[in-house]
Amino acid sequence: MCHPLFLFQNRVIVSQESRCKESASIFLKEAFQTDIDEINLEKMNLNDPRFYLNDQIKTVTDFEKNFLNGPEINKMIDNVTRILGLDNPLDFKTVNAMHDSCRHRKARYINYDSPWCAVFTDDDLKVFEYYYDLKYYYSHGYGNVNNVKQSMAIIQDLIQNFEDKYQNKSGPKGVFYFGHTNNVLNVIVGLGYAKDTIHLTDTNFASMKDRKWRTSYLDPFSSNIRAVLYKCENEVKVTFFINDAPMYVEQYDCILCSWDSIKQLLDSQYDQLIHIYN
Repeated sequence: MCHPLFLFQNRVIVSQESRCKESASIFLKEAFQTDIDEINLEKMNLNDPRFYLNDQIKTVTDFEKNFLNGPEINKMIDNVTRILGLDNPLDFKTVNAMHDSCRHRKARYINYDSPWCAVFTDDDLKVFEYYYDLKYYYSHGYGNVNNVKQSMAIIQDLIQNFEDKYQNKSGPKGVFYFGHTNNVLNVIVGLGYAKDTIHLTDTNFASMKDRKWRTSYLDPFSSNIRAVLYKCENEVKVTFFINDAPMYVEQYDCILCSWDSIKQLLDSQYDQLIHIYN
């Protein structure tokens, strides 16, 4: 049953993928007790610059290639081969399939010990984590300046929606987007969150063990980002939540931050990008 009042007061935009539409329907039902048929949900325009669904970077960087052929990956493969008691070494594709089976099963049944997880040591899993961090750092993260450029549209959209509320203009009470990994990491980059002072490369695995860019924390299964505007007496404030955890804004040493300060920070980042690309 569709509740048109909810869609009148809020805006819900979903990717064309069925899993995103299903996620939206289930989330709205559980969070707002609102049954909305998928057919009534607004679909993302493939050419909308906020979502850049037609402009995804699929090239494999030299950093990723070198790490795949480097000592950490080779040692991890040797460990798995030894644990399984095999005479001939496995290839990365096979070991990666085992890792996928392990993490997908563990994500779905958190208390279930998947037999595929038993073939990996903690050190092996750290190598896999770094491999994916390195991969996404350049495909959707800070490693490629084009990713920072792509984040401008969605951040400007956020600023405009909040400014409308700040100025008491008309507009939706809430704006909900249901998309993909690239959308989540895009917003994180746009906010300047989890940014390391040193780039991830194929040779600094050991020295980057305390890195901020960890996709297993930033973009796990059912990852989400919320920006919430609060009216606190005579001041308007904002808090960002990354996977339900409040985001600490280093520049202003706050979690519940003044909207004026955050807007100034985001506008400053935007102006810097405009200067770079013009």
